[in-house]
Formats: sequence, C-alpha cells, structure tokens
Amino acid sequence: MFSKELTILVAICCCSVVLAEYTSYEGHKVYDIKAENPSQQQLLQQLANNKAYDFFTLPRVLGLSTRVLVAPAVQAEFEATLNSSQVTYEIINENFGETVNTERAENNFYRSLRAKAQRSISFSAYQRFAQIDAYLDELATAYPMRVTLQTIGKTYEERNMRTITISNGDGKPNKKVILLDAGIHAREWIAPAGALYVIQQLVENFAANAHLLENYDWVILPVVNPDGYEYSHTRTRMWRKTRKPVTTHCAGTDGNRNFDFHWGEIGASSSSCADVFMGVTAFSEPETKALRDLMLSLSGRAKFYLTLHSYGNYLLYPWGYTDQLPSN
Repeated sequence: MFSKELTILVAICCCSVVLAEYTSYEGHKVYDIKAENPSQQQLLQQLANNKAYDFFTLPRVLGLSTRVLVAPAVQAEFEATLNSSQVTYEIINENFGETVNTERAENNFYRSLRAKAQRSISFSAYQRFAQIDAYLDELATAYPMRVTLQTIGKTYEERNMRTITISNGDGKPNKKVILLDAGIHAREWIAPAGALYVIQQLVENFAANAHLLENYDWVILPVVNPDGYEYSHTRTRMWRKTRKPVTTHCAGTDGNRNFDFHWGEIGASSSSCADVFMGVTAFSEPETKALRDLMLSLSGRAKFYLTLHSYGNYLLYPWGYTDQLPSN
C-alpha cells in the first residue's frame, strides 16, 4: 500500500509530465496599469496593437485598470516604455505560469472527484467540452417535456455545436425567446461555466425559477468555440481564437470579430497571427456561420440576446464599432 507521502509524490510527478506538454507561461508577468491622461491612454492603445503583449482589458475610460500579460523576453522593453511616459503600473502576478499550473492541477483533481462520485455537472471545476455535452444529454433524457437539443452546425474540427432549448412545458407555440451563448473566446472558461449555471438553474431548479420561463423559452449555446476551448485546456491556456488554419504559421480567427456588421472596422486586426484577427472574410468560420443561422432562425421571436465573456466587470451593449448608443 502506498504511503500518503508517496501518493502525493506520484501525483506531483504525473502532473509534471502532463504539464510539460502545455505551452509554458513560466516567468510571464501580469501588469496592472492606469492611464491618467489621453496621451498615456493613446500609448496603451498603441501597445495593444503589438502582439507581443496580451491585453486582458483596455478600458476606454481614464483611471480604470488595464491588465496586460507580458512574456519574460519583452518585459524590460515594456517597462521602459511605460517609464519613459511616466505611466504608473504595478506587477500583480510575478509568475503567471505558476498560476496556470495550479489552476490546471486543481481542475484535474476536482474533475476526478466528480467522476468517482458519478455525479452530474459540478461547479467546483471548469468542465471539458465532452462533459458539457454529456450534461446536455442527461438533461434532455431526464426532462423531455421541458428540454430539447438541436445541433446547429459543426466546428472546423468536426465537433457538434448544440443548443439546449428550455421551456416550462406548457406547449404554447412560438413563444418569445431569450438567446444566450458563451465561450466564443476559448480562454474565457468562466463564460461557459456561467452558461451551465443558468441551464442548471432553469432546468434542475425549475421550481424556484419557473417565472423566468412563463413568457419565454430559453435557447442556450454553452460553448460557441469548442475547438478553441479544448485547445486552451490541452495545449495553450491563453488561446482565444477558433482553430481553422489561416496560413502555414497561424491558425484561428477571433469569432467575436468575424460577423458581417461593420466587419474589420474597430478593434480588429487583418494580421492572421493576431489574437483579434477578423478572419479572411466575414463569416469565414463555421462557428460564426452556425451562430448567425441560429439567430436568423429565431427572427421575430428572440427578444433578448446575451453573450457571456470575461475578463472584466462590464456590461457591454451594441455596438462594438462605436461608442454611440443604438437608436432604440
């Protein structure tokens, strides 16, 4: 029988072997920066166009925190640029790689506990796409009068994109619809987790939330970008885009910037390697085509559309290409 110490050692060694296959973020630092005047804000905008720096947030309002992930090789240059413009910054994470490794180990641990207990979905860990898909099947089987599933398309890597439609089972045709999706940006794991929580509350906690289904059906796509989501779990934690190759050196498109409405205008890049690459054409990705077709199929019924993202404490509303409010 293994001793407790030996068991822990084996677990650590196994974890180390697995982690060696992942993109390393060892020594990467996270900076918290506050622009205090327009010229500093403009500098941050220019730095955000440099693909060497990974901007988690870039507020348009002065005084709010900008968060940036910077690799070891360019940290000295990055700090020198900020210092030359007297931009105040603080390093809030000295080794992002350690954070990623800890997160991955914790996820694996809690997922293994759930598997042993043969429980349904768990919110103690971020679930892989297969587990999310299996949970939808489980709900459709357990609640056939209130839950239906639909495959709306396939990803580049041939994963099914499935929606779950949740109703109160009253059988009324053509009810108004609330459309919710999440996970178009692969690395934003909290977004699919949030969508799963909404699903769980509407279906399994129906008694407490029946009022939310009285006048509306809910159509939820919990992971818009399954290929990228899986890639962020198995290879590169901070992967953001889809996975369809663009050039021999670069893959993936920012699905959020791939829609045919003011396409390629603001906040998007034509560089295929950029995290905000807009695609070779609007709707170049099978994932965005599927979401478009889902939206069109709900025309006249959908009254509210909510898409879940991270990172940042924001409520964003249309449109992304302008700071002007919609007419309605």
